[in-house]
Amino acid sequence: MHWVEEIRDVAERIEDAIDIYTGEVKANNLVKENNLLNRQTRVADWLNCLFPCIKNCMDVMPANPLNIISVHNLSVELDDIEATMKRIKEKRDILGTPALGESSRNEKLPERPPTFPYIDETKVIVGQDDDKRVILEELLSPEPAHLSVVSIVGTGGLGKTTLARSIFNSPKIKENFNTRIWLSVSQQYNMINLLKTMLRQTRDLTGTEENMLDEGYFIGKIRSHLEQTRYFVVLDDVWSVEFWPNYFQNTCPGGLKGSRVVITTRDLNVANVCTRSPHKLQFLSEEESKLLLFKVAFPYQDPPSGLDKIATKLVRYCGGLPLALEVVGGLLSKKDTYESWRKVAENLDWHSSKGHKCMKILETSYDYMPIVLKKCFMYFASFPEDYQIDAESLIWKWVAERLVPDEITGKECLEELFQRSMILVSARSYDDSIEKCGVHDLLRELAIEKAKDNKFLVVFSNNNVDANFSDARRVSFQSCNLTENNNYGSSSKKLRSLFIFGESLSDYSGFRMLKVLQLNNCDLGSQANKWFKELIQLRNLEFNNCEIADKEIPEEICHMQNLQTLNCEHSVGVKLPESMWSIKTLRHVSTSRTETLPLPSAELSFANLQTLRDVRLKHTEGELYSFPSLCELSLNQSTSRLIFAISLLANMNQSTSYSWDPFTSLLRNKTLRKLVDLTVYGDNIPLDVVDMRRFVFFEHLQCLNLLGAWCDDVCLSAHFFPSCLSKLVLSSCHFTEDPMPELGKLLNLKILDLLYATYMGRQMTCLAGGFPQLRELNIPLQPNVEDLNIEEGTLSTLKKLEISLQLRRIPDLQHLTKLEEFIWNAPFSQEYIQMMRQKNQHKLNHIRAVIINRRGRL
Repeated sequence: MHWVEEIRDVAERIEDAIDIYTGEVKANNLVKENNLLNRQTRVADWLNCLFPCIKNCMDVMPANPLNIISVHNLSVELDDIEATMKRIKEKRDILGTPALGESSRNEKLPERPPTFPYIDETKVIVGQDDDKRVILEELLSPEPAHLSVVSIVGTGGLGKTTLARSIFNSPKIKENFNTRIWLSVSQQYNMINLLKTMLRQTRDLTGTEENMLDEGYFIGKIRSHLEQTRYFVVLDDVWSVEFWPNYFQNTCPGGLKGSRVVITTRDLNVANVCTRSPHKLQFLSEEESKLLLFKVAFPYQDPPSGLDKIATKLVRYCGGLPLALEVVGGLLSKKDTYESWRKVAENLDWHSSKGHKCMKILETSYDYMPIVLKKCFMYFASFPEDYQIDAESLIWKWVAERLVPDEITGKECLEELFQRSMILVSARSYDDSIEKCGVHDLLRELAIEKAKDNKFLVVFSNNNVDANFSDARRVSFQSCNLTENNNYGSSSKKLRSLFIFGESLSDYSGFRMLKVLQLNNCDLGSQANKWFKELIQLRNLEFNNCEIADKEIPEEICHMQNLQTLNCEHSVGVKLPESMWSIKTLRHVSTSRTETLPLPSAELSFANLQTLRDVRLKHTEGELYSFPSLCELSLNQSTSRLIFAISLLANMNQSTSYSWDPFTSLLRNKTLRKLVDLTVYGDNIPLDVVDMRRFVFFEHLQCLNLLGAWCDDVCLSAHFFPSCLSKLVLSSCHFTEDPMPELGKLLNLKILDLLYATYMGRQMTCLAGGFPQLRELNIPLQPNVEDLNIEEGTLSTLKKLEISLQLRRIPDLQHLTKLEEFIWNAPFSQEYIQMMRQKNQHKLNHIRAVIINRRGRL
């Protein structure tokens, strides 16, 4: 073993020793709190009387005698670790190896501004315009009238998925097809999961359907829907020649005239089975390659002069492969001199074959990353191919594993990986932070390889049934049968993180040192209370669509005294016990909205808790005083409890009082000053009880969602809301006056959604100068509004506008120069819509995507 690996093992031993000790101490203190310590104390007193000579030893021992053994074990382990470190130092001195700390390339993350601009994917697509035009013409052609299939074939990293996604989101596709479905198939697909994903894109699944495994049932439901519509389906990344003819063709009926299917694949044999004339993607030309390289390396500026020659050398090495060019561009995005580009070029292996060059490029980009980014990148191997990763959940795991010190650093690392083109971003939040992400197949292969080489993580799958993870600290079971594999038992003592997708273990009791446990589509069985009691080191626990006995988390969760994150948001109906509030280390709690989470009394304090989602209040008062660091809160309440909650939350000055308010004494709470995200689900709150003016006292609030039948007769004022508000959702409000002039005064608002709101007036007006930063505006279901007046000088940054209004004319959109997408769900006949569109075409010419759908009467 190399001495560097030995150092890593020693560091892990130190971490384990400390974790074991602190875990045992917390467990022993629980015993003490349960009055089981008295017996041990009496034994210690008895020994002290019989053997006075040990009195001095007793004086220096821990206050809790149960911890004596723990202290002894820690001391023995640290002595052994110290001896091991001396041997390693002697070996290093003999070999003359440079000391640690001299090796690092870019060991520190480059400093970035606090917010990160989102790079539109359409701006870095190069060389696919002709391919897109030809395929769109084929898809939109009236012939053939029956269902037809178009295949896109090309090597990995050539841009098949990028092209298919661009076509899928094309305005012409949206206009011509009533139903659009996207499926990521990959090598290791699960037919039931694919069918469920397909059906979910046509309607919501029932609770019963979520747990069903009957392929025939889902095929029947999908067929019955598709037969009644003109549909467009993309099957991305198909590997098996049998997939379409033997498994999926029966799921896609003829449908209405002109239904289409697009299949992307690396295998020409797969393409030939699906269609007669596959569309073969070509490598980029040298000029196209150079254009893409510069666009990625310098997204916001022109490339510096003097780089053309070395850029030509680099693009020739990349061989016209877009993925390789994007990764190299990401690597060079921090470098703007010829010398820095030359050094990168020197580190590339110029003698590799074309097939190996791409992986060499990816490896070079990996090698240039600081250690913290390498670990974060390897973590992506934990997830199956084409898995949509929730960025927030991922960062919580990084914090639990101490890969990053806190959530802010985690966001910076994730953004840095994106800027280096090592990951894909599929969605961003209102504050421009990454919300959903994933990784390209080739980069995932690199992550798996590096994770294995560094003994960081081992993936167990159907393609890797003989995986050896006896030394691994992290294991991910993906698409495999755990009941036929017993290898995990031998490594259970070393495991620190365990990911299971789609299977179940009958017993988790061997994994006592686990820090992260993520279970997806698993049955936890009836023994959960047993292993909950033993997982005392666990810091992050996540359930996704899991079956739990009696739908209740066991009371034994209180033994997880190191738990930071409890996430069962996607396991509907799961109940959490009140005993969980004995865990003072909690940072994030996310539950299913359908069940009540009892909150602690005001006497308890949870200084670390930042996220509390979908909770119902149980006690009478004081319960939210316990969370001074809370940043995100989602309340799911009945009317009376909601009134109390809002009264309790508002950060009002002590001098402020409303004589009619029965909760004035509660408005003086100042413990929630850090709250930046608040969501409230209500039932029907009358205005004379809830005064919306109190929201202004949440001085750091950026996102406010008021959902449910909120209140009647609201006369809004911009002064009701904090000035820093970025996203506002007002659901089921009844406005007596046009809300747009007042809401337009919210200078930092980026997203506005008037969900199911009603306004009885005939006109809504966006005044000049209003909404200076708004990017998205959604105004659905206003049955009386006939005119949306958009004055020149308003909505200057708007990118997306979606309305469901019975308008007499298309609004004056020609002034909105940044508008990229306009969606109008119009309650008119198709002929009238077409006539109105032709008449107002001059207002729409500059908009990339114009979608006018016919809807029923509002």
